[in-house]
Amino acid sequence: MKKIFLTFIVFFIFSVGNVHSNESPDIWDYYKVSKNSVFGNELDYDRQFLTENYSRIKLILIDGDLIVDKICLIHYETSASLTTPLSYWKTPEKVEKYKKIFSEEGILLGDQFAAINFPNNHDDNLCLKAGLTDLIEIDNYFVFLTKSDHLIIFSKQLKKNNESPITY
Repeated sequence: MKKIFLTFIVFFIFSVGNVHSNESPDIWDYYKVSKNSVFGNELDYDRQFLTENYSRIKLILIDGDLIVDKICLIHYETSASLTTPLSYWKTPEKVEKYKKIFSEEGILLGDQFAAINFPNNHDDNLCLKAGLTDLIEIDNYFVFLTKSDHLIIFSKQLKKNNESPITY
């Protein structure tokens, strides 16, 4: 009986240790939604909707997960291999459109970036339901691509005034 009790105590201690993370969270703040969409769709409603929904959101990286505060969770590989814009977007025309919109937002789309794939990339994925289609990491930015072709930009170093629900 005593041996079973001690085994239970040891198991409990190791289980609790695995549940709590030793890693401190890495927090990224909402920065802005792109002024234009990638393909020139100029629907202010889409941009305003994204701004209202994401202006108070934070990205939290902890233990291999990226938590899009109150929206969804993405398993995140910190050793994500880098990709080139052409291998990611497949055509020079798309690459030029993305380079242009990133440039308009003050972000240099260089020769390589990290692409973070959503797990279980299908319709019941909460990130996809929220209108997020892709996530890339460039320098000090995490950038979501959206169904409306806007960029939602998060940064570690830059913060917008999040007191107003609409920040541009």
